[in-house]
Amino acid sequence: MKQTDLRVGIIATGWIAEKAAYTIQRMEGVTCHAVASRTLQKAQDFAAKWGIPCAYGSYSELLDAEDIDLVYVGTPHSHHFDVTMEAIEKGKPCLVEKAFMANYDQALQVVESWGRF
Repeated sequence: MKQTDLRVGIIATGWIAEKAAYTIQRMEGVTCHAVASRTLQKAQDFAAKWGIPCAYGSYSELLDAEDIDLVYVGTPHSHHFDVTMEAIEKGKPCLVEKAFMANYDQALQVVESWGRF
């Protein structure tokens, strides 16, 4: 990793998170720096498979990490809102896999919240 690389943290360890890890590894100027799962073991297994240096056993731990510049939210759609709102509250920019949110009201709240933090 170069000092100027964008350090990405992946939240979740499912199929779509694997696609994100694969893609990030092939990007210039971007490093997959951390992964979080609901259990530490799943995060550690995913990190070992993809060569990711940091693994966290909760989403909040990753969001609290100071060395994460961008968060990729790859949870099931039903969890996008809570994880994304926590990330925004902690000042972490997010890339949320589709579908963005479960409904219009959640999407509107996320978009309106970004400007407040």
